[in-house]
Amino acid sequence: MSIIKRAKRMLALFAVNHFLSGTHFFGAKRVLLRFAGVEIGPDSKVVGPLYLGGVASLKLGDHVWLGRNASIDGNGSVEVGDWVDVGPSVSFGTGGHEIAGHGHRAGEGVIAHISVGSGTWIGQNTVIVNNTSIGRGVVVAGGAVVIGDTPDDVLVAGVPAKVKKEFD
Repeated sequence: MSIIKRAKRMLALFAVNHFLSGTHFFGAKRVLLRFAGVEIGPDSKVVGPLYLGGVASLKLGDHVWLGRNASIDGNGSVEVGDWVDVGPSVSFGTGGHEIAGHGHRAGEGVIAHISVGSGTWIGQNTVIVNNTSIGRGVVVAGGAVVIGDTPDDVLVAGVPAKVKKEFD
């Protein structure tokens, strides 16, 4: 990412996080987030503050609610479908390391992609990491740690998250 793009991103996120944070000014936040390089649907709402790592990418579909203190960290990407609700303090980890040898366990860096299917509801304080795909119509219970793919129309909970219920 060029220095100019990075500066634009930092300024736009600063305005969203320090002047417009909360459940208001959604239109202005959408404009600023687009300026920062976020793809965001016309009726999506970001509460803020939002932490978006220096080169991580974020794509929000339409009618998405992204709760306060969302965090997208790492060098990868997060793609969220339509009609998704993301509770407060949800973390998306799009980077990490391979496990290496005894002398230094954090080995070579990896970049991850996370996708969230349309109609999904992600509860507060959830952590989603690795190359993870959450299906359509999924409920992720608050506090869950999602480290792998989930099928459509299920409730997942726990650490690590496991299917607890299937929906019709």
